[in-house]
Amino acid sequence: LAPRRRSGASAEVDFPSEGLDLERLLGDLEREYLLRALGRASGVRKEAARLLGITFRSMRYRLAKHGIDPGEETPPPGALPPIDGGSER
Repeated sequence: LAPRRRSGASAEVDFPSEGLDLERLLGDLEREYLLRALGRASGVRKEAARLLGITFRSMRYRLAKHGIDPGEETPPPGALPPIDGGSER
């Protein structure tokens, strides 16, 4: 069977010849989405978890993993540029 591409997936991936740090890249991406969700949910962790499609328990774990204090100020919706270059919903 041929591999299926998800719609919207880029056909070309810029992969540096020297390699990359996948753990760091994914961690940075996860942290950014956590902050975006918290911003959109006005800091309400349960709502942010719902927006991300994860459980509240997983949300708490991920916040702790990235050293994000739920009480700290989160950026307001639209304060962070879209990651994919498109517009946020």
